This record gives sequence, C-alpha cells and structure tokens, in this order.
Amino acid sequence: MTDQLTGRVIVEFGDDGYISKISRALPDGSVGWEKTPEYQDPFVAVSIGVGRITWNTYSAYHVVADIATGEEHERRFTK
Repeated sequence: MTDQLTGRVIVEFGDDGYISKISRALPDGSVGWEKTPEYQDPFVAVSIGVGRITWNTYSAYHVVADIATGEEHERRFTK
C-alpha cells in the first residue's frame, strides 16, 4: 500500500487540448506505467482516488485502473 502513495501522476495534453498521455512517475524518476488513448479516442477527464485512477474517453468509456500498476479493472461504455 505504501507504494501507491509515492510518486506522481502526470497528465499530458496534446495540441488539440485533449489528454494525450497519463503516466505514473516513481520517486526515483523512472516511469511506473503509461497510458495513451486508443486510436482517435482521446482521454477527456482524469480523476484520482484512493488506490485508483479513472479516466473517461471521448467515445464515452469510463475506465478504472490501479494507480500503482496502471492495470485496468473496469472499462464501461457510458452512453
């Protein structure tokens, strides 16, 4: 559990204003994981909770992932 509380989550934006990459930087500066949008389905929102990170995509998917590993736990179509 301690590992989940260290490091940073970095959200990068593309020239189009949408989120182009979400990554987790570890305390030593290395990258723990990276997520990039699938083809033409950019991320539009990101939220961080206890032990998890969630994001929404332009085509209405809501994704829940483990903040320590980046592993997706749930992907749900919301329209």
